Amino acid sequence: MNENVTIKLNKLECENLMKTYQSFEVTNSGEYIIFSAKIGDLQVFVYDNNKDKDEYKVLFQGVGATTEAEKWGTPLQKKQKKIDELVSYLSTDPQIGSDEVGFGDFFGPLVVVAAYFDNETADIVSKLGLKDSKKLDDNYILSVGPLLLKKVKHKANIVHNDKFNALVKDGYNMNKMKAMLHMNVLSMLKDEIKKNVPAFIDEFASEELFYSYLGPNQKVIKPITFKQKGESYYPSIALASVIARYLFLVEMSKISARFKVEIPLGAGKKVDEFAALFLEKNGKAALDKITKHNFKNYERLFSS
Repeated sequence: MNENVTIKLNKLECENLMKTYQSFEVTNSGEYIIFSAKIGDLQVFVYDNNKDKDEYKVLFQGVGATTEAEKWGTPLQKKQKKIDELVSYLSTDPQIGSDEVGFGDFFGPLVVVAAYFDNETADIVSKLGLKDSKKLDDNYILSVGPLLLKKVKHKANIVHNDKFNALVKDGYNMNKMKAMLHMNVLSMLKDEIKKNVPAFIDEFASEELFYSYLGPNQKVIKPITFKQKGESYYPSIALASVIARYLFLVEMSKISARFKVEIPLGAGKKVDEFAALFLEKNGKAALDKITKHNFKNYERLFSS
C-alpha cells in the first residue's frame, strides 16, 4: 500500500541520507526539493528549509515508506484522519464536485474534472491524505493518479490549445468556458451514478453569473453549491482537483516529450524566458499549438 510519511533531520543526518541514496537519485523539478531518489516503488524527497538551515523535512512516499523512514527518524504525527473526523469538511455525505486546472498556465490545456465521493471513496481519501492539488507535490499526484482514475467515478473535459484559442476568437472568456465545462462534467457524472446527490463547485463566479454563461442547449443541473476554496470544505472537490492536476501533468509530459524539453508551468518570468527560446528554436507555428494566445505572455513575445 502506498504511504506518505514525513520526518525531520538535521543537516548532518540529511547529508548521510542523501549519500546513502545517491545511487538512486533522480531529477526533480519541485521548487523546494533539493534531493530526490526513487528506490523501486518508493520515492524520497528532501526539502530545503529557509527558516532553519539545520532542519530538513524528508518525505517518503510509496510502498514501505514507514519502514524506510523509521531507519532515519521518528515519523511526524500523521495528519491523515478518517474523513468523518476532518472538521474542515462541511459535508462528507455522498456528493459530486468539480474543479479545474490549467487556466493559469500559458502552456498546455485546460482540464476540468467532476468526481464522485461516497463512503467507499472516503477510505481512499483518508489513506492517501488527499487534499487540494495545489498543496500536494506533483510527484505524489503522479504516483496516486492512476489509482484514483481506477477507483473514483469521474468525468473529465480536456480542452487543448487549438480548441481553446478558437473559443477565445469566438468571444468566449475564461469564466464562460469554466462554467460550461464544469456543468458538462457534473451533469455527465450525475447521469452516470444515477443518484440524487448534492453538487459542489469551487466558486469562481456568482451563481447568477455562472448560469448566465451556460449555452441555451446545455444540460443544466440544480441546485449547485458554490464555495470559494471549496476543496477545503467538500471532499468531492478535493478529489476532482487532484485528478484534474494529474491529467494536466500527463498532458504536459506529452508536450515536453514531443519537443524534448521540460516545459515550465504557470505564466511568470521563467515562462516568458522559456517561451522566447522555444519560439526561436521551434518557430511560431509550434508555439501557437501549445499556448493560450489571450495571455499577456503571448502578447509580450511579439510586442518587441
